[in-house]
Amino acid sequence: MNYLTELLAFYHWLSAHPMPGLLQAYWHLLMYFNNKSALPDVSGVWHWPVAFKAPNSVIMARLGLDDRRKVMRQRSKLIEAGRVTYEKDTGNRAGWYRMIPFDKGLAPGWAQLEKQKQPTQVWTQTSTQNGHTGGLFINNALNNKHASLYNRIPDGGVAPSPEAAMEAMKRNVNSVFGTDIFKLYEE
Repeated sequence: MNYLTELLAFYHWLSAHPMPGLLQAYWHLLMYFNNKSALPDVSGVWHWPVAFKAPNSVIMARLGLDDRRKVMRQRSKLIEAGRVTYEKDTGNRAGWYRMIPFDKGLAPGWAQLEKQKQPTQVWTQTSTQNGHTGGLFINNALNNKHASLYNRIPDGGVAPSPEAAMEAMKRNVNSVFGTDIFKLYEE
């Protein structure tokens, strides 16, 4: 999932589906929790999980609500608006939220995340809105900025050269397929 794409799409969606500021803040808070719960897979590629938890006590504090029932009422409105789903957990444990992405090129997939014993359901980019499937860049009507799905800018703030970025991307793709897939196309 691409944070910027979802953010831009949310504001585009709001122009046709107005909602109160409290609901907007709730949606942003859930995006924050979903992003915060992202983990790298065993090859170092980061993934947003499809399902994540956000405790009512934290939601209440961040949204300035003083009653758990108010959280439940606001959550119901987000569900009715088609922006999230929610599943209660047992006892007093935080329930499971699932964001409903605006990017229709996203689909749930499975990844072996670094700190998890079992594979985790994560958002994967299957295609972009302009028809590219599994491409290197997110490029759709709402976010036309090139954003690598396989690399990040190093802490020094300088992006790698195109050649270095391509080599890193090849390593990541090859680790997914378990073979030098690019060599197959050269033969």
